[in-house]
Amino acid sequence: MNVVVSLDEYNGAAALEFSSPNTTNIIFPFRNSSSQNLTMEELEIIDQNDRNFKIYIIFAVLSTIANICLLVTTLRKKRKTKLDNFFAGFSLGSTLLGIAYTCDYARMITYQTSDDTILKGYCIVIAIHPTFYAVGDVFISGATLIMAFESVLALQNNQQSSRLKTLLLNKFPLIYYTTVSVVDVSLCWTDILINNEPIPIACYYELVVSQTYFNIHLAYTGTVGFVGVLIFVAWLLYMPISRSSHQSVRAVQTRRNWEIVRKVIMLIALNFSVQNLPATYRVFSTIFLDSTVIPFAVWLMQPIGFFLTAIIRLIELSKIQTKLQKALPLKFKKSVTPSHLP
Repeated sequence: MNVVVSLDEYNGAAALEFSSPNTTNIIFPFRNSSSQNLTMEELEIIDQNDRNFKIYIIFAVLSTIANICLLVTTLRKKRKTKLDNFFAGFSLGSTLLGIAYTCDYARMITYQTSDDTILKGYCIVIAIHPTFYAVGDVFISGATLIMAFESVLALQNNQQSSRLKTLLLNKFPLIYYTTVSVVDVSLCWTDILINNEPIPIACYYELVVSQTYFNIHLAYTGTVGFVGVLIFVAWLLYMPISRSSHQSVRAVQTRRNWEIVRKVIMLIALNFSVQNLPATYRVFSTIFLDSTVIPFAVWLMQPIGFFLTAIIRLIELSKIQTKLQKALPLKFKKSVTPSHLP
């Protein structure tokens, strides 16, 4: 990434402007300059950035707390379902992204008016968000793919392949998450070190990594999410055929499975909209529209979506639903009992 560094004068106040293909121009007024001489345009930029960053941090912190609670609750379950495995990966990824968001934008607030610069390579050491962004996206996109993969394997009832199926179900998530995370982080660090140029000490993510890495990362995570959804849709289409050809399947199991399907569809739709669509839009606009600007509200959907997903799941796993069923029996009489929840 070619970072253009230019020193301009704004009514007596010096400003360092970093222009990157990844983002719109970001103006960092010198802390040592006369702040009262800043132009109205500069003050508006600082105020708007400050508000946006604080809003993002609030939802990032809420998302982190909610997903840590969800991760602990899920891991403490003695008997885990495919849905639990999905949420284990999802909540861990959301936690990492929440921490990354908080670190990224907290540094932007702290150093927004700093004149200090730093080589990109040092951002790997002093800031954790480039690494956490890489790993977090891998876990969230991979959670959908792995759950779809496990659902397909569950349809295979051949006893001869039971050992292989068990091995794949137990080992595939660990192998996938570890391998892809290591590869993605390695690419991220290599990209940063190859383009080791001076940037503001805030280490803003879209200035730290190059446009090439950023688009490859988003394209991969977006593609994995799309593939996972397609596999899951194919599994849903096959399920009625599978159930009708196995008369021994009990009605209780069928109702339970479709209850899981309903929840998974809702959660995948939420996850798909808050992660895959912004990433896909970014890659599409870069390639076909020659623009990398995505509205702040679009990226804000991510921590909000991760927070809401965690809260929804925590409510399902808690005794709140039981209390609601007792208080509103007519509304919840068709719902499965808590013992049938995944």
